[in-house]
Amino acid sequence: MQQQDELIIRSRLQVEVRPLRKCIRRYHTLVYALSQPQPDLDYARQLYAAFLVDLEQFELTLGKFKGGEISCRREIGYYELERSRIASEVQDASEDIIRLKAELENAQRRRQNRIEYDALAKEINAIPSRQTSLDNIERLRGEIERLKQQQREHGGAVELRRKHLLAFVTGVQGIRHMLAETRDREEMAARQQFGDISEPVPIMVQTEEEEEGVLVEDEKNAMET
Repeated sequence: MQQQDELIIRSRLQVEVRPLRKCIRRYHTLVYALSQPQPDLDYARQLYAAFLVDLEQFELTLGKFKGGEISCRREIGYYELERSRIASEVQDASEDIIRLKAELENAQRRRQNRIEYDALAKEINAIPSRQTSLDNIERLRGEIERLKQQQREHGGAVELRRKHLLAFVTGVQGIRHMLAETRDREEMAARQQFGDISEPVPIMVQTEEEEEGVLVEDEKNAMET
């Protein structure tokens, strides 16, 4: 397309030289005819008329060339306007690209911030509120105090049972010694009354091992309750 435009412009700028050459030949012929010692005036007038015709044709050719020049200048001005307009549009497009790029980066940054904010908000919402945490702390403190109170109460009950058990064991041991002394006295009285008896009278008294087993079992039951 650009080559065709250049060819059109060159064809318009080309000057037709044939009318000019013809006009110059007519002029030289007219001058030669008038320079003769006895010039033929009728022939000279014919040459002059032909020269004027050729000159008029050359003037018409120059007018066409002048019109082509004016048209070319107009087209050059139009092309200059188009070039300026295109350059301005390119500049505007470049500025729009830079602006849109900045807006895209800002939108991407806002989107990333929004995603991070939503994730953080989700984690925050999953955490109980401050009042709920304080209520839970107070509830746990009350539970701890209640458990400590129960521990103190159970410790006192166990200590009391242990004392009762020790008193019971002490009483059983005392009874055992009293039974042993009573049995010895009865044996001595029986020997004195009946003489030497090979087989002693049986008395239903628990042995020390049996009494200790019973006491240990009672103590285990008391500790479990």
